[in-house]
Amino acid sequence: MADEQTEPGFRPVHRGWFSPDRIGGTAGVVLGLVAVEEAVRLYHLRTGPLVGDHVMPAAVGILLVIFGVLLMARADSNVFIEKFPTGTVLARLIGSFVILFAYWLLMDRLGYVASTLIVSIGLFKVMSEYGWFKCLLYAAITSAALGYLFMNLLNIPLPSGLISFG
Repeated sequence: MADEQTEPGFRPVHRGWFSPDRIGGTAGVVLGLVAVEEAVRLYHLRTGPLVGDHVMPAAVGILLVIFGVLLMARADSNVFIEKFPTGTVLARLIGSFVILFAYWLLMDRLGYVASTLIVSIGLFKVMSEYGWFKCLLYAAITSAALGYLFMNLLNIPLPSGLISFG
């Protein structure tokens, strides 16, 4: 296995204390401590030790502190130089953004299930090398499953548009 420093895209750099990993880790620790402090403030509203408004800020805060410390500890001297995508990768990237923008436009007009079906077909085609049959099949399964989950099981009101399934 090749050494990371000899692989293309890696460049050894002396980053000192103000490396991106240390800055990000410090920000994670600070935000985590703020979230833990908020959890402590909300603790008196609890209905049980693990039930109440304090649980989510405490969990997120503790994880941010842990991962922030780990990020600061593993800060190393290798920086990966990312190159701007070209060719097929760039076309897929732009295509996915265009399709998601179309999803935003279609949602109110066609409804959730129909627009999810159309957009899923497009995303499966753009992001994979599936044929049209697989794209249609997977998109139908995805839109039916998500529609059933959100509309029936979770009772989330979603746009019905011109084509209503709910």
